[in-house]
Amino acid sequence: MRNNPLAAYSIILLGVAALLLAISVSITVAVDPYNYFHGKRWDGINAKKPAAYAHAAWAKQRLARRLAPRAIILGNSRMDIGFDPESPAWPTGVRPVFNLAVPGQSLAGDLANLRNVFVADAPALAVIGLDFLDFLYMGSGRDAPVSARRTLTSLERLERFTIAAMSLTAVSDAFATLLQQNNPNAENMTPQGYNPFRQYLTFVRQEGHHAIFLQRNIENLGTYLRKPKSVTGVGGTPSPDFRTLRELLDWSAQRNVQVKLVIYPYHLDILEGFRRTGLWPAFEQWKRLVVRLAAAVREQGLDVTLWDFSGYHAFATEAVPPPGDTRTHMDWYWEAGHFKAALGDIMLKKMLRPGEKVESGFGVVLTPQNVEAVIRQIREAGIAYRAENPNTGDHVQKIIDRLKSR
Repeated sequence: MRNNPLAAYSIILLGVAALLLAISVSITVAVDPYNYFHGKRWDGINAKKPAAYAHAAWAKQRLARRLAPRAIILGNSRMDIGFDPESPAWPTGVRPVFNLAVPGQSLAGDLANLRNVFVADAPALAVIGLDFLDFLYMGSGRDAPVSARRTLTSLERLERFTIAAMSLTAVSDAFATLLQQNNPNAENMTPQGYNPFRQYLTFVRQEGHHAIFLQRNIENLGTYLRKPKSVTGVGGTPSPDFRTLRELLDWSAQRNVQVKLVIYPYHLDILEGFRRTGLWPAFEQWKRLVVRLAAAVREQGLDVTLWDFSGYHAFATEAVPPPGDTRTHMDWYWEAGHFKAALGDIMLKKMLRPGEKVESGFGVVLTPQNVEAVIRQIREAGIAYRAENPNTGDHVQKIIDRLKSR
């Protein structure tokens, strides 16, 4: 029988392909750019994880399971950047702490992450950021809240493995991880799930805070103009996100998890954006409804506290450096939508260390008894601030006018 050259060539080709695939898988698994496989880190090789945020939810679920934290941080990018799990503000009794917040994630995503990470046990404490913008709504009330699945299917696990180990993107991200190890400002996800956001130091050095604020203000204000101007729909029906929040709180109550709900310390530019785009009444109504929901769950035994850090306080009114200033670093904000961990530390002390002295007038527990007074005080503080600073928000209005003209 004569040898078949085509068959031999095919065998060689398949062998080479298999070898290349094996090498690629070995590299991606060893470097583990998404924290998916082993979680081990070696200096100069994969200690920094610049690609982890390509699959942030996967990476954080895996890391959290390995750590088995006593306290967790939930929410979107504001919590991901603003709360450091290794901050000294965390009491010893709730350590280790893990940051399970995922950029762009909704409450349904938070609940899905909890169910996937804590299958048999549960954390003692959950600090959960609530973003008013997620609750804006104009529907009929018949909308079903986004499903928060309990566990992954076998097919989904296989799909994740394939993407994390065998895709060209994974190989590329593995090499990018190797190349970024000597970059002091490389993007990173720490073993505790935290984003130090050091890549923004490069942006500030190149462009300055003013340019970063301007870019994000344009994006934010465009979103505010497009968004519904209410947290209730037809007939006053609350946004489905309230149902998801209730489900998350019920999950916590069933497992005796202490909960701290956080209303963000939005910068002045965002507060003025809410006011000038017609969102302010909805912002106040949202607080009333969250207070009502938290009180209802508290009556059923959940240890839940709602902290409001919004308002025209000294942090929110931090001045933005002038155009062209690339040397001044703001103390409390990266840009209007994201506060720094330095401010997050103060918030943690306020919530978790009541005996320590913290900036007065910053942070208040909202209850059914005081919510109207707090809403009124913030509204009056805004009026007073604008009276003392007549040009407040003029730059915000210019952006709005420009966006509307388009």
